[in-house]
Amino acid sequence: MTEAIIKSQFKTLILLSALACAACNTETTGANTDGESDGGGDGDSDGDSDGDGDGDSDGDGDGDSDGDGDSDGDSDGDSDGDGDLNCDNLPDAPLGVKVLDKASGWHGLAFNADGYIIGDNLENLVKVKEGKLTVMAKLSDGSEGMVALPNGDIIAATSYMSSGSMIRITPEGSISTITALPDAYGVILGPDNKIYVASYSKVSRLDLETGKLETLVDGGVSYDDATSESISYKSLDFSPDYSKLYIGSASSQTKKDGVVYVLNLDKDLNPVGKLEVFATGVGQVLHDGLAVDACGNLYVTEMWANAIFRISPAGEVKKLYEYESEGKYGHAVIFGSGIGEWRKDAIYLPLPYDENKVLEVIVGVPGRK
Repeated sequence: MTEAIIKSQFKTLILLSALACAACNTETTGANTDGESDGGGDGDSDGDSDGDGDGDSDGDGDGDSDGDGDSDGDSDGDSDGDGDLNCDNLPDAPLGVKVLDKASGWHGLAFNADGYIIGDNLENLVKVKEGKLTVMAKLSDGSEGMVALPNGDIIAATSYMSSGSMIRITPEGSISTITALPDAYGVILGPDNKIYVASYSKVSRLDLETGKLETLVDGGVSYDDATSESISYKSLDFSPDYSKLYIGSASSQTKKDGVVYVLNLDKDLNPVGKLEVFATGVGQVLHDGLAVDACGNLYVTEMWANAIFRISPAGEVKKLYEYESEGKYGHAVIFGSGIGEWRKDAIYLPLPYDENKVLEVIVGVPGRK
């Protein structure tokens, strides 16, 4: 072979190599025209066709195929993997039930931003985190419903008899009376940073800055006067959009056992129209706790049925859980904070007739925001 022929063949090889390299820069692993090397034809290098670089085909950039923009694959838009807003497929029974270690509660519980569960053991207000119990304040008269404020203060109702009042307890343990409120029991915090209280004869709104009480619902009877045919109010919570205030009763109207009421609200949380019956047959007459989930379902604990009921937004009533021991039923119902060990898809109930223990019931959906 002559030198000229060898040089000619060498040039040909160089030219072919250059052409092949140019093809590599366009695409080498798949028959697409996107200028990258994944074979997806979408302009990224993840091997799919949506152009988001995450390796799936839903276009949300999160690496799963549910299209919700997170990385857990459950389509609910968060990253905890619990699928918590699948409102059309709620479990028929709790996903888990257990009594907590150390936590204590009488008629109320609260969760604060520091990851504590807070309750009253009839001697002290205590907080528990990671199995460690700390006394916050001495409460010789006990307390009823309570709520934690963003600044760490606890607002609580004291004894629901005639001497009842609303008190403030600071993280340092200082206690001050905000206002007298006989029969105060159920307590929640509104989006307006005001406290809403059910106190048998009425439902009130408390301005924490002024101490002023405003009556939203009247016409009930006091604790001492409650009968099976009277109206009284014991527990309460808002709908997720704050257009409704649900109210559990401590007695029933015209022999309709287990009445839960609803009050429609305007954008300023003022009543629209009159109090209405929302659901009946929710046990009998003592709704010691009520909480609403993110789907708009109500969870109500009732004494005589010794059970927890779930009520749909349409008012359909279902017995969700029956307590294992007769008479050892839960009182206040509150959703977990989702901080640390406290599940956001579980409700927590104090057990005042079972040594003030606290019960965790996993319902599979978080509480309202």
